Amino acid sequence: HRMLVDMQCRLQRHLVTLDMGFYIRHRQGDMLSRMSGDMNHILRAINFTAQELVVQVFLLIGGLAVAIYASPLLAMVCLLGIPLILLVERLSRLVRVWSRRALAARGSVIDTLSQSMTGIRLIKSFRTEQREVERFERATKSWFDRAMTSVLWRTINSSGLDFLYNLLIAGVILFGTWLTIEGHVEPAYFATFLAALVATYDPVRRLTRAVNMYQESFAASDRVWSWAETAWEEFRSSAEHAACLEDAGFRVDRDPAGFTTAVVAEAGDGGPVIAFLGEY
Repeated sequence: HRMLVDMQCRLQRHLVTLDMGFYIRHRQGDMLSRMSGDMNHILRAINFTAQELVVQVFLLIGGLAVAIYASPLLAMVCLLGIPLILLVERLSRLVRVWSRRALAARGSVIDTLSQSMTGIRLIKSFRTEQREVERFERATKSWFDRAMTSVLWRTINSSGLDFLYNLLIAGVILFGTWLTIEGHVEPAYFATFLAALVATYDPVRRLTRAVNMYQESFAASDRVWSWAETAWEEFRSSAEHAACLEDAGFRVDRDPAGFTTAVVAEAGDGGPVIAFLGEY
């Protein structure tokens, strides 16, 4: 929680230093959403890491080590399922994409509600209550659709991995039974291998859940840090400033005296000459 407090304080300190153009381009509700909800997503991922991730990785490694020791041949057969598992894991990237869209839509919901509460006197004066209700319902439906799509991809990712893992265990049972009957593997070693493989199921399931949660937290952190440009690294802000001056007809020097975040702009020829110097 101390980390969350520090991040919120640093973000607020950064926001108050930005110019008014930033606040014109961004909605108030979206900023509030990033300051609160998105930060909580990041905190949840951090807490999950401390409680689950390290333990489950060690359990998975231990189970695999026992399985390889019991039957290297069956372990090599299990390696054939890794490409399919990795293919399913790639679906977790869609969780990140749709989580980011759902968070943006939630910011729109908060912004719509904030506007309604702030301008309630005008709403009552002009009798536009129904219009505000419809506007809020549209924003809420947009958030709901995107959130459900994120849940859908998260469910497909988890269910797909469960299906492949169960299919792998079924294949190992059939192939291992045949090897045992043919005398290539001793029954005791086959039973040990099967027990070790089944024991890795819970760590794999929990790690899949962790990956999905990380993707959601990464989506939140993308939104939070999309504003962050610390001192002497305001490259995006400087580039946008220079582009704005060029559009206005200024001659722009983007790297005066070696300062990559400084801008010198001039307009006019002869005299008078209008000059603008900006350094972040």
